[in-house]
Amino acid sequence: MRWLDKLTDAASENLHVVRQAPWAFGICLLALLIPICALIYWIDDARMDAKYSGTIASKDALIAHLENQLSTRPLPTSGIATLSTTPIPHGQDDIFQSGKRAGIGTGVIADLTDNSLMYKRFVVDGRFDATRDFEYRDYVLHLEKADFHTFIVGGVGVRKEAENARAKIVARR
Repeated sequence: MRWLDKLTDAASENLHVVRQAPWAFGICLLALLIPICALIYWIDDARMDAKYSGTIASKDALIAHLENQLSTRPLPTSGIATLSTTPIPHGQDDIFQSGKRAGIGTGVIADLTDNSLMYKRFVVDGRFDATRDFEYRDYVLHLEKADFHTFIVGGVGVRKEAENARAKIVARR
């Protein structure tokens, strides 16, 4: 510990230099600390790059493996619904879109002079796309006007309701 005693003695003897020029001492101290911090940051950054490049490489290999499994797996031939299957029976007030029941329409008033239907109450689920045609009874319709109010049902489902919704008749089935 003799060297430590020499160092503290030298520091106490030269402390007057620090007192005479504190700014110069601070600048010299910063000139030493900045490169040291930069070196520590560079080493840490290089370590993290190595860590993440290994992780990314393993994920890429996993994705390639799964894509290979999917491409070699035969497509199932049974249990697939086609358009030629028996149609879903339509209820009195059911609304269908893309072959699936999407909601109900009640209080319908037909205006055949204007080629449209007015719904007193129009209720659909969250999958209903108001920009696409839908089916109601024997009609294929396109929604012209509906001010939807959206409700969350049971914390997971979405229900949209509109009053006085108007739909244009596109075709008859």
